[in-house]
Amino acid sequence: MKNFEKDFKKSLEKFYFDIMRMNKLVGNDYKDYSFSPRYNNLVREEIENEDETVDSILKKNYEGFVDGVIDVLVVGYFLYKVENKNDNIELVSDSFKNLEVSEIATFIKELIIYCQKSVINDNIENILYKMEQISYTLGNHYNVDILGAFQEVMDSNFSKFPLVGDVDPDYEVEYIKNQKRKYTGVHYIVVEDIENGEKVKKYVFKNDKGKFLKPSCFREPKIHMYLSNDNSLISELYRYISK
Repeated sequence: MKNFEKDFKKSLEKFYFDIMRMNKLVGNDYKDYSFSPRYNNLVREEIENEDETVDSILKKNYEGFVDGVIDVLVVGYFLYKVENKNDNIELVSDSFKNLEVSEIATFIKELIIYCQKSVINDNIENILYKMEQISYTLGNHYNVDILGAFQEVMDSNFSKFPLVGDVDPDYEVEYIKNQKRKYTGVHYIVVEDIENGEKVKKYVFKNDKGKFLKPSCFREPKIHMYLSNDNSLISELYRYISK
């Protein structure tokens, strides 16, 4: 257990670092408080939208639930940073423990209330704390390869930002414009990133509202590859939440 907790914390710290790196890459400055309402809405969407965290429980979709938990962390960590404006803010939890199903279910019900009352930002520290503990429980008790899932999600996110020279940016702009969801003002910028200790240049595709978009090289995360055959958690959560 101690070895897993050590590995989990190390993996979660890298996950957090990559989230901040991604936001810096696209020009999101956590000292700009105008990001608070936008990321408040993003956290809310990851909790209550169709096929996200809560809806996945109601559909008994284990993959969707795990993906939802991780995605709440992805957008929630940046919101937490915006709300605190502290260079030293990192993980919320100092230590980790397995949560009982009843504890997870109670927290999910709290999330629903936070969404209904639009108080996500006021409770972001508690949300992240519980999501970190749920992630730990998934890995330590339910045999989900949560460390691999963290990396899978970030690899997917970074696939939105191809290296200069790997794609034709004008083609990608047209590809994005022709997607089912119609964006306006689609354009690209060239930014610098660090990969394997070396500076590289990448494309970031955005619309006129500053949302970064998915080019054709984007790869959806394959969370199912990291799940165990133990689906008991999602069934028990469904029993609690659907009451």
